[in-house]
Amino acid sequence: MKALTSKTSTGPLELDREPLMAGTYLMRVYSTDSNNVLKSGFKATFTLTNPPTNEKEPNETAATANAWSIDANVLGTFAKKDDVDYYKFTLAADMKADTFYVLKLYANSYGNFECKLFNNAAPTVALASRPNSRYGCYMFVSGLKKGTYLFMAKMKSSSTNLKYTLSAKLMNGTLEKEPNDANTQAQAVADISKVKLYGMVNSKTDNDYFSFKLAKAI
Repeated sequence: MKALTSKTSTGPLELDREPLMAGTYLMRVYSTDSNNVLKSGFKATFTLTNPPTNEKEPNETAATANAWSIDANVLGTFAKKDDVDYYKFTLAADMKADTFYVLKLYANSYGNFECKLFNNAAPTVALASRPNSRYGCYMFVSGLKKGTYLFMAKMKSSSTNLKYTLSAKLMNGTLEKEPNDANTQAQAVADISKVKLYGMVNSKTDNDYFSFKLAKAI
């Protein structure tokens, strides 16, 4: 029996990389403890997303971008090296200050990828970018205003017909703001006891600093 997807963790897990077709599935939950004993109970919560849509060629330019309903995944294919795919999505309202999107392109094989986000009105000026990712791109985006945006994905490696999944997830919390690579650039956090911090380590030498105050000893 071959696992479609597998993860191991001491905390919550999200199995969201593989689109599942209609059919019957088996889920296995097991302990990785040395005594092979599940020391506490577990809770499984299932959240169903909208059915995925398929990429439609041509979509190599901003003008031919596929329409993307951001609450549904997209299944696409990089045909060859330097293949570029554009997707267009629209936000009906400004994003709230304590929210951000996780835009994720996950490829089913190792490669070299580049992703960029543009305002549709200025398709040459990147609002965010994630270059040189090995299994796709993982991008945090906050502060977007009501309007239409373009997501561009490019495969820079020499693979052919490489499949990928494009997804977006709206999150609540405080997003890291660059630059915060030194203690003199630390990002201030108002109340460390209430905030959820999210960020990204971009390389093995990357450092992210945060500062906070305590009103009383703990």
